[in-house]
Amino acid sequence: MKSNAKIILLFVAFIVLMFFVQTRMPVAFKWEPTFRHNDGEPFGCMVFDSVMKASLPKGYMVTQRSLSTIAQDMDSTGKVKNVLLVGNDISLSEKDSMAIKNILNRGGKVMFVMTTYDGGKTDSLLLSNFGMMASGKSYFSTTTLTECLEGNDNLNDTVVWREGVGSYPHNTYRFYQGLIDSPLKIGDSLNVITVATSTYASRYHSLIGSRKYGKGQFILAGTPLLFTNYSVLSKDTRELVFRMMSLISDKEIVRTEVYCKGVFDEDTYKEKTVLDLILNNEPLLWTWRLMAITLLVFMIFNARRRQKVIPVIERPRNHSLEFVKLIGTLFYHNHNHADLVCKKFTLFKEDILKKTGHDLDDETVDLEDSVELLSNRTGIGKGDIRSVLVRTLNVVRSKDVKIDVEKMVDLIDGMNNIQNLL
Repeated sequence: MKSNAKIILLFVAFIVLMFFVQTRMPVAFKWEPTFRHNDGEPFGCMVFDSVMKASLPKGYMVTQRSLSTIAQDMDSTGKVKNVLLVGNDISLSEKDSMAIKNILNRGGKVMFVMTTYDGGKTDSLLLSNFGMMASGKSYFSTTTLTECLEGNDNLNDTVVWREGVGSYPHNTYRFYQGLIDSPLKIGDSLNVITVATSTYASRYHSLIGSRKYGKGQFILAGTPLLFTNYSVLSKDTRELVFRMMSLISDKEIVRTEVYCKGVFDEDTYKEKTVLDLILNNEPLLWTWRLMAITLLVFMIFNARRRQKVIPVIERPRNHSLEFVKLIGTLFYHNHNHADLVCKKFTLFKEDILKKTGHDLDDETVDLEDSVELLSNRTGIGKGDIRSVLVRTLNVVRSKDVKIDVEKMVDLIDGMNNIQNLL
């Protein structure tokens, strides 16, 4: 194999190896909750939103509009929609509270899956207007999640879906307790219905609460981590997620992201590869460039065509004449002169037949016709042609006839003379 072909094959094999290594490397996930539509990490909502959009029959959409803007759109279009808000550390204002009431009075449903941590302002609004609040902070840990997945059942919590809520029967779910951020604090126990409870540490806590308000329904849950990519894909939690979504699935659902803290940055959360490390480090970047330039120069100088000395090839010798001389010598030494005349006559008559269409070997043809034809075509006298033909035919048609060299040469020269002038 040529050296340039080896270089190309080695380079291609290196690229394939690097691609294989990159695809086999473990994926490093970012576990920071963003609840963003464009976040494919475990606690983003890219997969969650995609699954809900494909599963909910009345429709599902994600928007960046505030609650007051959504309420105004309902007023202008007359179409009532259900609203979903998911996030940590949600902060609401009086204006937002009025927008929620407007949506509920028009017959819409509002579900908040959230925690609050703003010093009590949002808690007060929810407690005074809707009789419950979800104040707390997430205690999720990847270390304890790993222990839980490895079989440490002490880190699990049991969620109980109560009988008679929605269209689903009573059921229990057991999963990692860190996904439950905050139990509810219910101030109006007469109007608030507990949809589901948790039993962590042998204590019952309200996890999901529902309250009729106007023509609509307000639902509050302190489990925002359940409404993420991780939970909707986990077999332990996805049924509970769909049960919760079924509470507001009678109309088109609008999920607003405007209250989520922070902005998802793809460059910040994307997986860092070896190439990213090289490109972000100036010395490594220059080393990479030098290696690439060296490899390119090496390939240019070694992949070009190398000139080779072209040997001078001698023209093949024509051995036909030597072969003829050899055959003639053999006949001469055997003194078989008559056979030479017969072979020459065979070539002679074939040439005459090809050029004139006249067969000299046909005994039914009058000899004088042949003589006259050849005389007219060659200009040789009839007597000379007749003499050559008669003597040659006598040798050809006679058996075991012997002739000397002089007669053989005379007959062959006569036939050659006719052929040349024909």
